[in-house]
Amino acid sequence: MAGLTLSESRNEVTGVILSGGRGRRMAGEDKGLMEWAGKPLISWTLDRLSRQAGKILIVANRNIARYKAFGYPVISDSIPGYLGPLAGILSAMQVAQTRYILCVPCDGPKLPLDLLQRLWAESANREPRAACVYDGQRIQPLYNLLDVGLIASINDELKAGNRALEYWMLKQDPVLVDYSKQGECFTNINTKQELDNVKF
Repeated sequence: MAGLTLSESRNEVTGVILSGGRGRRMAGEDKGLMEWAGKPLISWTLDRLSRQAGKILIVANRNIARYKAFGYPVISDSIPGYLGPLAGILSAMQVAQTRYILCVPCDGPKLPLDLLQRLWAESANREPRAACVYDGQRIQPLYNLLDVGLIASINDELKAGNRALEYWMLKQDPVLVDYSKQGECFTNINTKQELDNVKF
């Protein structure tokens, strides 16, 4: 990530929105399409991510036509079976035409507008292959900047039956970017009650 300015980095990064889950804790509802403050969750995320990354991909395994209506390319997991975020990241790496991907979950309506800037800047001159957010209490591995050269590592992890993104991420010795002053931006929305409790 060294040697490029932030403006140059936009063209080296594909923004990836992970929206491929089953919604088991949402009574089967597609989380990205659930409404918050009058708009689908993914609409808020797209608005903020599109201001940072030069290209956008949506990873979804259901409601493909509805996701395509947002105007961005939609891909599905290349490995069937709903294997989780790692499978979505693998699929994005397989089609991305940039050296890096900036991944975020579909349920991040308060995505920081400086996410790429900070992940990129704090990785500069350190040549890491992975960077992710630390919210002051724990790492947030779904918010990450990854070198697509890690595709083989993810593929091997999934073939070994390991699906945990956080476990894989920590093995990459990632740069942890401290967002402890904005920890509320990374609230996990896993139930309808948690969605109702998210404030502007």
